[in-house]
Amino acid sequence: MEAVPTGLIRSREISLRKCHTELTLLIEDKLESKTPCNNAPNPVEQVLIDLRYYAVAYMQLAIADLFDASQLTVCRVVHRVSEAIASLLPDFIHLPVNREEC
Repeated sequence: MEAVPTGLIRSREISLRKCHTELTLLIEDKLESKTPCNNAPNPVEQVLIDLRYYAVAYMQLAIADLFDASQLTVCRVVHRVSEAIASLLPDFIHLPVNREEC
């Protein structure tokens, strides 16, 4: 098995960091906690939890342990962030409604 060049790994890390940062900026207003009374994850943490969940198909309990949160928090975060990402659909994808638009 060939070793992956260090430069390529570094390049991918930078791309992923930039990608999650841009995504967070697009949806952070939908992810703000409604109350300051609890220890809710901030928008960046919520996006990271959601992306981890989809990227590696972890069980929610394993992700909860990784982020020092409860399984219920992970469940709510995945739901909230997924809805926020789905709300971006019209901004990035245009589906033609008739043949003339193809």
